Amino acid sequence: MGSATEPGDRYAPLDLTVASSARVYDVLLGEQQYQVDRDLAAALQRAAPWIVQAARDNREHGLRAAEYLARAGHRQFLDLGAGVPRGRRDGDVHDVVRAVNPDARIVSVDTDAVAHTHWRTHTEDLRDRAVRHDITDMAGLLAHPGLNTLDRGRPIAVLAHAVLPEVADTHQLMCLMAKLRDSLPPGSAISLTHAARDSHPDDPVRTAATAQVIRLYREAGITFCPRTRYEVTMLAGSWTLAEPGVAFVGRWHPRTKDVPAPVDTAYAFIAHSPLPSDPTGGLGGASGAHRR
Repeated sequence: MGSATEPGDRYAPLDLTVASSARVYDVLLGEQQYQVDRDLAAALQRAAPWIVQAARDNREHGLRAAEYLARAGHRQFLDLGAGVPRGRRDGDVHDVVRAVNPDARIVSVDTDAVAHTHWRTHTEDLRDRAVRHDITDMAGLLAHPGLNTLDRGRPIAVLAHAVLPEVADTHQLMCLMAKLRDSLPPGSAISLTHAARDSHPDDPVRTAATAQVIRLYREAGITFCPRTRYEVTMLAGSWTLAEPGVAFVGRWHPRTKDVPAPVDTAYAFIAHSPLPSDPTGGLGGASGAHRR
């Protein structure tokens, strides 16, 4: 596939000897990717057999949340840790958002060379951009010319699905999220999913499996840091949480009764910023995106 680097890009070319979190996630969803990614995905499944269902729960929630925000009136999306696009066969954020708002603008961000290359090919619409950037450099990301397709005077919906556990330091993550919230226009929203550290506190088998997953990722050079419900809630800052607040991904506005049942390994929320006309900070749900 070759390098996905661009002029001035500080990221290394594709290295097929090192696993990638984006590609491993793609393997868990049923794709092939490279041997190093398949090997790690297989080890993760041996350690935690529920991890495939967890990946499916997260992906389905991500599409559901994007559609929820689009129906609320959002027309600008910043997808952090966008991963490898799945295409129209399975649907991507682009598909569900454009089905509601055909004029939506979408910027897809990922550090992985394969994901970035696919998004650059996938985003043929002039309103879309693919940006290769690390979210730990939030100031650099927000200043990236690839985000210039977004109107900074209108609300932006940020999707941060299954990417924040790759930031090991919780204080750093809190600061990054504060920087992001402070930089977004009034009426914006953040949809977030995050691996849970305390989802099954009385289950020693799950606790041991989660520890093994963390170790396997660490040995592969990938940070995976699950967090508690309290820590995840703090990532919303003072923004208003849409109902039902912080919930497990498979139980946040499920379309139908889940079959199979969700495995409850990650939290999700959507948080809204205050609008100038609403000094109390409440948007009353997602409908505030219409009031521009």
